[in-house]
Amino acid sequence: QGPRVKWDAKAKKKKVK
Repeated sequence: QGPRVKWDAKAKKKKVK
């Protein structure tokens, strides 16, 4: 629960899963 939330927020902004 740390680095995954970092790219998760970026992916949500780019809508990329």
